[in-house]
Amino acid sequence: MLAGRFGSAFRTVGDYYAAHAGAVQIEDVSRWPSELAEHLVAEPDHELHA
Repeated sequence: MLAGRFGSAFRTVGDYYAAHAGAVQIEDVSRWPSELAEHLVAEPDHELHA
């Protein structure tokens, strides 16, 4: 994701943070609803393997 947006300017998130710490806002996302995970994790389709 970094390479797609910034090319080779930043190898790691830490490199980006070191250059732009004043513009980075870290947010606690642990309070997000668990429903978000349901959209990211797909259950296997058992009918395909029957």
